Amino acid sequence: MFKECRFIKANGLKCQSPALRGSPFCYFHARTRVVVPRRPRRPKEEAVNLPVLSDPADVLAMINEILQRVASNTMSPRRAGSLLYALQMARQNFEDGATTATLATPTPQLSQTLSPLAADPPPENSTEHKACRFAVESSHARECPMPVSASIGHHDDGCAVVTLTGPITLGSSLSLAESQVRSLINSGVHKIVLDLSRVDYIDSAGLGMLIYIYGSLCSRGGALRLCGVAPRITELLVVTKTNALLVADATLSESLAALKA
Repeated sequence: MFKECRFIKANGLKCQSPALRGSPFCYFHARTRVVVPRRPRRPKEEAVNLPVLSDPADVLAMINEILQRVASNTMSPRRAGSLLYALQMARQNFEDGATTATLATPTPQLSQTLSPLAADPPPENSTEHKACRFAVESSHARECPMPVSASIGHHDDGCAVVTLTGPITLGSSLSLAESQVRSLINSGVHKIVLDLSRVDYIDSAGLGMLIYIYGSLCSRGGALRLCGVAPRITELLVVTKTNALLVADATLSESLAALKA
């Protein structure tokens, strides 16, 4: 049998609720209990009015609006990351459509240039042959960029260093790198340094991934630092006003020291 609360109500009846261990009163009538104040609820985010995206200019305008909301702390980084990824997919579709239309309609200048080469191909070791081969390889590099990869290294005090290699752009490799970082966070690592010394380009989808990682760590009481950021990427962070969220350090040791402080 449990002990009943001895508190007498205003109507003269006993409370009769189970008493706390070592106390004659229940939880609600115990005089020694500490009332924990409720955490203030986060204000509800405003709805994003997404217009019909008819051209790449509309996509860039929406990307700019979302980044402005993140910088003014009126949109959660997690939600902004998802929207930026979707907008980058829309922008990529526009670019693919324009490229397909261009390739489907060859220009007279291109036909005039290729016709002599097809009729009389240059010698293998000639200057013309090397120039043609360089043009083909350059075109293939633009169409098939090097995928981004992530390597994870663990340090003391629960910190981890994720080294990203290659351009952080929209594609299946970006989803794979993001899933690796997400698994790292879910495993209990809440202090991460992103080493971007091997990254030379980031598009809006890559920026959305960085903001998503930042939001996931902050929601768990963690922190995110960047290091080895190229000047071009630093300029991107400043222009989009996300440098206040994605803090960058000059070296890896400075980032680790800031997380351990």
